[in-house]
Amino acid sequence: MNTATPEEGPPRKYIPESFIAAPLLFLAVYLSIGGLVKFGAVSSLMWGIVYLTGLAWFLITPRRTISLVFRFWPLLLLPGIALLSALWSEDVAKTVRTGIQFAFSTILAIRIGTVLSPASAIGSIFGATLLGFCLSILALFLPPLQPAFESGNGAFIGIYVQKTVAGLALALFAMALCAKGALGNFRVVSLILTLCILPLLVLTKSVSAIVLLGCLSIIVIQGILKNRSATARFAILIMTVIFVAASLMIFWVDSFELSAFLLNLAGKSSSLTGRTDIWQLGLELTEDYPFLGVGYAAFWGNPVFAEEWGFIHATVDPRLRGFHSLYIEALASTGIVSVVFVVVIYYWTLLRALSWFVATGAVEAAFWLAVMSSAILISFVDNVLYAEHEFFHIAATLTFVLASLHAPRLSWQISRRTAVVRTA
Repeated sequence: MNTATPEEGPPRKYIPESFIAAPLLFLAVYLSIGGLVKFGAVSSLMWGIVYLTGLAWFLITPRRTISLVFRFWPLLLLPGIALLSALWSEDVAKTVRTGIQFAFSTILAIRIGTVLSPASAIGSIFGATLLGFCLSILALFLPPLQPAFESGNGAFIGIYVQKTVAGLALALFAMALCAKGALGNFRVVSLILTLCILPLLVLTKSVSAIVLLGCLSIIVIQGILKNRSATARFAILIMTVIFVAASLMIFWVDSFELSAFLLNLAGKSSSLTGRTDIWQLGLELTEDYPFLGVGYAAFWGNPVFAEEWGFIHATVDPRLRGFHSLYIEALASTGIVSVVFVVVIYYWTLLRALSWFVATGAVEAAFWLAVMSSAILISFVDNVLYAEHEFFHIAATLTFVLASLHAPRLSWQISRRTAVVRTA
């Protein structure tokens, strides 16, 4: 009798990982853009579901998860510093808790990025932002979802709790809509629908939303650049940047106060709604904690610093929980080393996204380049990357992973007369 044991094949997968990754990304995006903040405990409950589902996923596939952690270890440097700062933190418990959340969301984004295709990830973001858009429209008519406008300045907030959040969420929806339209060959229809969203974006009075709309142009011009060579795409992008920079310089030299003009349109003060006061506080804090900072997430709400943040809460906004600048936040929280890591990791991610777009001209590459460009620009006036539950932190991690997996390498051939970019 033959007692030989047949050779074991790969383990059977009862549920495709994409069935886990796509809903998790949808829910994480919707929560990170503030879609349930109005409902208090419900938001915390849904984050709990994300954490439990993600943890179960990690435990079911431990070898895969560990191998990806080692493969994409640069992305875990910042969560590592955040957790390490518990050794000198002024609020150890909060630093440990938020540091673990920061590390978990990073690992979760890495796992999702290795399972979903770039187009599928865009689909999850589109679904989440579409839900936010629809509920924001319903907030105009349904009392349980109101108020739809911010008290005092009358800015449209829809389902969200703050005009800046509402503006970013609607602008992200416009980005995802344009990308989905290009992927589905109904680019013109998606552009028309995007134009219909613009009045709502104007009503949010959000300058950050205007920045995202500028980055959306990358997705729009992708249709023009997709059939051109990598060299042409790179040259046109560089010329566009130079043109925008030169235009701003002309306005500035001509003594036209462009920034004040835009801020007045958005109903903001010349102090960027108190941001300059917040930045000054952060810089003053670094004088007392120059090298290591006060610890990750250890300043706001800490009784030790009640006088400092209490003054800002009284004079600017009682809801503030950050220094409104990625770089000042990193410097004040975890010191100069974390600022260096922030610059290296996230600007490296931007370059990876740019290389991906130059090499392929694909819609997916244009979308992730637009998102990463938005994150870098907004990071100067808001901490959207060095935080545990921020959309742009999740998106930046996804961009790094997706670009690593799907972007061909570029080779540069430089002669005396011309420089040519080719895909390797």
